[in-house]
Amino acid sequence: ERPYQRLPDFPAWNLSPESPWNYGLCLDERSLERVEVRWESKDGFPFELDQARLRVRVPARRIPGWKMKQAQSVKQQAGRFRDGGFHFGIYTMEGDIHLTPPLPKRIPKRLGREEWIELVPYGCTLLRITVFPALPVEE
Repeated sequence: ERPYQRLPDFPAWNLSPESPWNYGLCLDERSLERVEVRWESKDGFPFELDQARLRVRVPARRIPGWKMKQAQSVKQQAGRFRDGGFHFGIYTMEGDIHLTPPLPKRIPKRLGREEWIELVPYGCTLLRITVFPALPVEE
């Protein structure tokens, strides 16, 4: 096991969401009638949030108890270049580390009110959620 070395030319930052992120989607995959898709024709760089060409609004509910994890040390299996070659091993990173939690194993029966959230393409934001839990659609 080797400690992870931070290089002075490559600083690291902790990024945290400024708004709620812990949503599950309330959609019926067989019928996406409740999805609102908006394509926009804009000039500028397409991966800036205010220049996103595609916006999708979907019904969702926040999942209580699904929170960011925090750790002081994380071990990861990774490859590194050193001594002219690629070496695979387990590395330890230390510090105030915020981690994306795994999807919840159990979703509480009582959830908050349904909200509409807006999704944009993956490259338009610094923090990204790529998989959302599926929640029952209330009739």
